[in-house]
This record gives sequence, C-alpha cells and structure tokens, in this order.
Amino acid sequence: MHRTHLFKEKSAKATVSHGIDFAQMMDGIVEGFMAQSIKTLFGWTLIAALFFAALMLLWDIPMVRHQVKHIPSWPSVGLRVLRGVKRQQRVRKLRQERTCPIAQMTE
Repeated sequence: MHRTHLFKEKSAKATVSHGIDFAQMMDGIVEGFMAQSIKTLFGWTLIAALFFAALMLLWDIPMVRHQVKHIPSWPSVGLRVLRGVKRQQRVRKLRQERTCPIAQMTE
C-alpha cells in the first residue's frame, strides 16, 4: 500500500474514534472564505488599476492631447510656468525695493 492510502486510513480511524472537532472545522471554513474574498477583492482592484493606468496612458497620446482635450504639450506648459515664476520674482523684488526706502526714512 502507498503511504497516502495508509495516512487516509489512519486519519479516518482517528476521526471516527475521537469525533469531529466542529469548532476547528468551522474555523477552517471561515478562514477559507476570508482568503477567497480577499483574493477576489485583490483581483478586481488589480483589474481596475490596470484599466485606469491604460486609460491614462492612452489619454496622454499627443494626437488625443491636442485634438480631443486641447491641452498644450509639456514644454510649452513648462515655459508658461517658468514665465510665471520669473514674474513673481520681479514683483517680489519691486516690493522689496519699495519697502526699503520707507524703512530707511523712518530710521
């Protein structure tokens, strides 16, 4: 006889002679259901994330970017931001120059 067959006979005899531990059996079933539900949730979340990533990648295609969304390319956006930063620096410098003579006059 094979070892697995002997093991099945021993476990069957042990179950019959000692009875079934209902609490342990239910604990195993609940653990199985919990593991299955977690796997299912993870799977659906992964599918949704992949779909969202593919959508973002397709949405950033230059043809879609210019014809559908009318969003400028990244270099032009960067230049606009840089112009805004430089303008803010000039304004800040002008304000400091205005406040400096006033501060000197009060001294």
